[in-house]
Amino acid sequence: SSHSEVLQVRGQPPRTILVESSSHGPIVGEIPRTHAEAGEETRYKVALQWDAVKQHAGSISAAFAANRATNCATLLEAFDGYGAPVQNVLAADADGRACFRVAGWIPRATANNGLVPEPGWLNSGAQPSERLADQEMPQIVDAKAKGLPFITNANQQLAGELGEHLSGEWDRPNRYQRITTMLLAESKHDRQSFQRIQYDVRSEEA
Repeated sequence: SSHSEVLQVRGQPPRTILVESSSHGPIVGEIPRTHAEAGEETRYKVALQWDAVKQHAGSISAAFAANRATNCATLLEAFDGYGAPVQNVLAADADGRACFRVAGWIPRATANNGLVPEPGWLNSGAQPSERLADQEMPQIVDAKAKGLPFITNANQQLAGELGEHLSGEWDRPNRYQRITTMLLAESKHDRQSFQRIQYDVRSEEA
């Protein structure tokens, strides 16, 4: 479907734009059907949508449950069914466990892993209901049980054994490596040492 909208522009005449939408979200552009047809007028329209906005976000419910959590197990459970925005959840409890999980609505990967547009008219793309189940999401219930002294996360690429393919774009691992180095620099940490890590601005790339 499509409709016109009038945009008021300061100091200029109003502009009328055409807004198009589809069952797969708003139309954000067009692409040629093939490289050979790049100069042709017939093109595919590209739709873009965020699956999470079609579901119950659950952020407030998860926040209340997380505030009541007493250990790693109850904290990880607090984010079951959580929708958006997708988050990395890390914690340590009084029993000496360190835990981690990715929480949020993530569509199950398709053949293209979401890196290129899917032919929506064939319904081959992952639909919002085809999300990864909570138990399929990357998580570490107890770092020591997996032979890890601690867990470090700075949006770097997650190890393959932690779960299904989640993304083709990750932050460079430099910050992750720097945090790991600072954690290993002391046998025992306190509030001051964690503040130093939090405020650290050193870049190993610079």
